Order: sequence, then structure tokens, then C-alpha cells
Amino acid sequence: MIDWVGRSVAVVGAGVSGLVCAQRLQNVGCEVQVLDKSGDIGGRLATRLGPEGFWNHGAQGLAVSQPEFAVLAGDLVAAESAAFVGPESSLAGQPYMRELLRPLADEVECRFDCAVGSVARVAGGWRLLDQQGGLHGDFAALVLAMPAPQALGLLSTMRESASVTDLAPELARLVDSLAVVEYASCWSLLVQGPRLHSVLSELVELPVSGSDVIAGIYPQADTDYWVVHATAQWSARHLEEDRASAAQALLMELKSLCSAAAGFRVEQVEAHRWRYSTVSTPAALPALWSSELGLGLCGDWCQPAATQAVSDAHGAQAAFLSGGTLAELMGAGLAKGHDLGNNPTKQ
Repeated sequence: MIDWVGRSVAVVGAGVSGLVCAQRLQNVGCEVQVLDKSGDIGGRLATRLGPEGFWNHGAQGLAVSQPEFAVLAGDLVAAESAAFVGPESSLAGQPYMRELLRPLADEVECRFDCAVGSVARVAGGWRLLDQQGGLHGDFAALVLAMPAPQALGLLSTMRESASVTDLAPELARLVDSLAVVEYASCWSLLVQGPRLHSVLSELVELPVSGSDVIAGIYPQADTDYWVVHATAQWSARHLEEDRASAAQALLMELKSLCSAAAGFRVEQVEAHRWRYSTVSTPAALPALWSSELGLGLCGDWCQPAATQAVSDAHGAQAAFLSGGTLAELMGAGLAKGHDLGNNPTKQ
């Protein structure tokens, strides 16, 4: 087992798998730095804040079926960052979705608005360059906790590097594992209006009857904020449209479904494209770790038991299991317990 005490690890991605892996490595003495292109934690458990409310525009709730994930869920509920809600007792962040992960991030150094553009292996370690020209490193190990196509893009930046020539077969093994993964996309519509509850409440069901454009309509707590998810088929056809055009098309479809369309009025509207929304073809493994490269990969695309596409609700659970598995593969088996807010390595 590797002694990680005092060793530095960069984790790229502040979603479920990245934060789980980072927290477990931190608990066995690693010096962990998490980098993410967004402005806060969450990944697909994302939240957009408005003046008087919020939009959870990614997953609306998480399924809890695996025993180990149930343990973490209990810890998060005890930490008051999550609660079981709705008729299906889905796990949801409190007061909004991204806060579900906050206890996992509290003990870890996170850098946001930091989009990593390339990675390089140097002197047996890793150096990262962000898209603003900032240099990060050197790190003893690197974890890519992101959708497989994005990880594949980063690995492609180093395939011709002289520093990995001797390890080319090992890098090729990782690339081949990533290349099989496929995703379905999803456009999300974020809307707010003073009378939307009266006209949209009749449509709160899954699937939305009579539409091949809209898959689900979700009220956001007790506010006039609503999230609409497009179907995977419509999203795929319109994947490269600009956000304004996608928002207008989804808004028109939403209005056409309302029997009380006369009361349909919106004050705020925006579209968000999830290019890598749900995994349609996963990799048949729990996580990837190369001790020769000091490189690990994890995410919801690691689903060794999956035989079909996994929904957002189950994807977060797969991501959790993958992040924990990677930490164990790296030699952090002692960090299997969560110990939220009780990191023995930080005084």
C-alpha cells in the first residue's frame, strides 16, 4: 500500500466522484487540491442561484440503493446538507442540490473557475496548465474525475510527450477504456414567472404526456422557479444550437402544453446544455488507476454491473462508488470511512 502522507494529488472535477476520492485521500494524509472549471462544487448536481430562488438544473434527486452509498447518505443527512424528499424518498441537497456535497468539500482545498486545458507528466509527477495560462503543480498523482470524453481530451494533450514515451502502452490502455463510453445529452430550461405554478402544476409528472420534446418539469421548492428537461432525442438533434435558440424552442413547447396558457408569463429564462448528461454506454470497470503513470480516472461512466443507460438519479450513486473505489486502488483503503468534518490529518 502506498504511503500517501504528505504527498500531493490534483483532482480535476468537483462533482461526486472527485470530491469522494479527494476526501478519502485527504483522510489518509494526502495534500489534495481540487480544480474545477465551474464556480462551485456540484458537477451535474448543479444549482443556479436567482434573486429570489434557485434552479437545480441537473439531477433533481438521487436514488439510494447501494449499502455504502446509504452510509454516506445518512452522514450527509446528519450534517444537514441533505434530506430524503418526495414520494420516492430521493436524496436531495439542502437548501439546494449542490449543497449535498458541501461536507465532502469542506476539508479539501478547492480552486474554482479553473478550467484545466492540458496536463503533462514531468519528473515522475504531474503539472497542469489551465486555460487562462496558470500553472499548477507539481503533483505526485493526478485524478481525472470528469466525463470520459473530457478526460480523453486531456489525455490526448500528453500522448506525444517525450516524458511518457516509455509508458505509451500504459497510457494507451487507459485511452482504450475511455473510448468505449457514450453519453446522452440534455438541454435544461430555467424559467421564473409570477404565475407559473398555476399553469405548470398540472404538468409535474414523468414522462410529460403528449410531448416528444419535454421529458420532465420540476418545481423548485416553494418558489416561482421551474426547471424543464428536454428529451434525450430532442437534445441530440439540437445539441449544437445556441442557448438562446434552444431556450426559445423549449419555451414555446412548454407553453403549448399548458391548458391555462393565458396565464403563462415568464420574467427570467435561460437554457443550459448538458453535453454529457447520462451514460448510455459505460466502461465495464469500477475505476481506472495506473501506478506507473500516477494517474487515476473515475466517474459515473464506471459502471461494471450496468447493462443499460443509467439515469441522473442513479448516476450520482455510480459516481460515488467509482470515486471511493479509485481511492482504494490508489492505496487509500484506510479512508473507507467518511468521517465528515472530522479529518484526523488536519488540526
